[in-house]
Amino acid sequence: MEKHRIILSSYELRNKLKTVGKIVGKAFIPAHDYFLFEVNENKLTVTGADSKGNITTNVDTDEISGDGFKFLMESKLLQDVLKELPEQPLELTIDVKNFSTDLKHQGGTLHFTGLDPKDFSIIENKAEIIHQVHFESQSFRNGINAVHSFASTDDLRPIMQSVFIESRENENKVSFVSTNTNIMGLFEHKVDSPEAIEKSFEFILPIKISKILADISAGVDVIEFEVASKYVCAKFDETTVIYRLLEGRYPNYRAVIPGSNDKLVKVQTKEFSSALRRASLFSGKTQLVVMTADQNQLSMKVQDNDFQNSANETVTCEYSSSERIEIGFKGSLLENCINCIDTSYMQLSLKDSKIAALLDPLPEEEDTTDKLLILIMPMQINI
Repeated sequence: MEKHRIILSSYELRNKLKTVGKIVGKAFIPAHDYFLFEVNENKLTVTGADSKGNITTNVDTDEISGDGFKFLMESKLLQDVLKELPEQPLELTIDVKNFSTDLKHQGGTLHFTGLDPKDFSIIENKAEIIHQVHFESQSFRNGINAVHSFASTDDLRPIMQSVFIESRENENKVSFVSTNTNIMGLFEHKVDSPEAIEKSFEFILPIKISKILADISAGVDVIEFEVASKYVCAKFDETTVIYRLLEGRYPNYRAVIPGSNDKLVKVQTKEFSSALRRASLFSGKTQLVVMTADQNQLSMKVQDNDFQNSANETVTCEYSSSERIEIGFKGSLLENCINCIDTSYMQLSLKDSKIAALLDPLPEEEDTTDKLLILIMPMQINI
């Protein structure tokens, strides 16, 4: 049989393509500009892919004629078409001989030229599983969303373009880490049921797939990860994600966290953020913001030597030390850190002008489950 027919809802197809389409980007393989549809045992699945991995999910149908066949449809064109169609039944007629598909809707028929499905390469998780980990979906999303903005964008250091996820034996917590060496975010989730995770595990998840997983896992309770030597497989509901892991060792992030920052500055987050944004407008090319904590005031001084612009801002604070401290930060990096804090008050833990500063959200009620710690390296003060 050279032609097969599938009848399904436009809404169902549009939603499932939205899920698998998140991975489709600039394709190194021409066939990855297409979605792969497969019919086996009267069930339809659709897969989106890039050169490093793929997402597959089930698609509910009303009718399928034929079995055991595959076809490709151009991803962007198909998604653009579905955006313009109201909810209605669609009829797909697939010619497996010339790889084309006709999409019939209430107002007409659209013809899609396809490619040979054999050209669509996918990654299969056939390697031996090293770790098998179950995450509560919400805690996984919280971890990824808390730290992903700290990852590096430097293509020359791919190991830093990631989220490092680990659990150490006897700690009963999962840590999510991202850093670009100047700033770092560490999110720790305490596990109420230690038996829900292995005693220890670690893997380096590329930032692209980290954000995709956090996005598409909304609405499910649990994500199951199977970690092999080179790939990770994530399963939830009817969706499976397989992606190539980054190889190499992640930097020892624990070694850079200072343990003796005894000068504590408590400030109102919004007030501090607003003053910093105003001051940073005058920072010029260096983006240097010099902060001084003394008694119950935190001041920010900025100077642009090229245009002779300057700014001075002061906010009230609670300062734990009687010793005045002056320290410089890159304004844009500090803003990035503060934007990740959603509590009314925050605390800066300082030591001196050369030691990394720590930023802590201060929740109104003590959170015994989740903890976010942000580290930022200081700049040399030269004004």
